[in-house]
Amino acid sequence: MSQKRKRNVKLAVVFVLTAVLLITTGWSVMAGVESESVFVPSGVYICFEEGGQIWTDMVIPNDPARNTTTHVGDYLVINPTLQGMFPEADTRRNAPGRGVRIGPESWHVTWIQYGAKGLELQYMLLYCAVVTFSEDRETMFFEWTAECYLPEQDVDGDGFPDEGQEPFAAIPGNSTLRRVPLRPLYEFPQE
Repeated sequence: MSQKRKRNVKLAVVFVLTAVLLITTGWSVMAGVESESVFVPSGVYICFEEGGQIWTDMVIPNDPARNTTTHVGDYLVINPTLQGMFPEADTRRNAPGRGVRIGPESWHVTWIQYGAKGLELQYMLLYCAVVTFSEDRETMFFEWTAECYLPEQDVDGDGFPDEGQEPFAAIPGNSTLRRVPLRPLYEFPQE
């Protein structure tokens, strides 16, 4: 085989491998082409719960195939006492989490949140949810459980309840979050 033919074969192999890599890893999504089969949430969603609680979830895709996500939950208005179960708790705010795709339009997401009095941990909350979306993808639906653990259920001190621990309390629920919309700048009246 001539040198020119070998070079052309090598170039063809590189071209084919590059094309396969781009197609299979979802780079078309990263370039702005969104198809139904590779949708992943991204952006900030906000929830207004009964009783006045307000919280947000910022969703960030982690990988080009868009099968994992990072979640940053933030509670803007919240009762840190868990309806009086921990009357001394005065802080309950951020809830970092991660998600994994379990279907074309659904994810399993887990967040962890801590309630404290000053610097003293009062409880740990694990939120586990199946997350789905409206057809226009502007609304996120959560079917969740909230599991409450006590500090002594984290003997190894890694910030999570130890394997095999049962929650002190647990409740199921559901929430609906709307994506924060983009709006134009306000135009002030001309005088």
